[in-house]
Amino acid sequence: MAARILIADADPDLTEIYRDHLEELGLAVRTTANGVECVNLLREFRPNLLLLSTSLPWSGCGRVLALMKDEPELRPEFVLILADRSDRNVLYRVASCHVDDFQFKPLSPLRLEQYIKGLLDACTDLACPGCLRPSPIH
Repeated sequence: MAARILIADADPDLTEIYRDHLEELGLAVRTTANGVECVNLLREFRPNLLLLSTSLPWSGCGRVLALMKDEPELRPEFVLILADRSDRNVLYRVASCHVDDFQFKPLSPLRLEQYIKGLLDACTDLACPGCLRPSPIH
């Protein structure tokens, strides 16, 4: 089973570049350009990884993160925040939410691929194909 990736970003060009690149790798990818649809896709698509932009309409990424905090079943295994380079306060805004990492945009498709491959390589739960589980830190 291919890992499921949800890209939630208002930038249609960047979203298309990421989607095309990740689909070429055999990953199942869905995209959205607004927070309300992001929440719906979290419920329906059940992604393993959410790429969530801070510039997403509907209160940036704040409302999506707040809903995931209130409804933990919505939260994917991994959440990567994508922030504009001018958004230097991103860490302060997402610190109280459970996010795994954040990167400044634009993140190159190759860098994104390496990041996702690292997560997939860390998968240790062989009894659960398609499930992503981080390996323990030694």
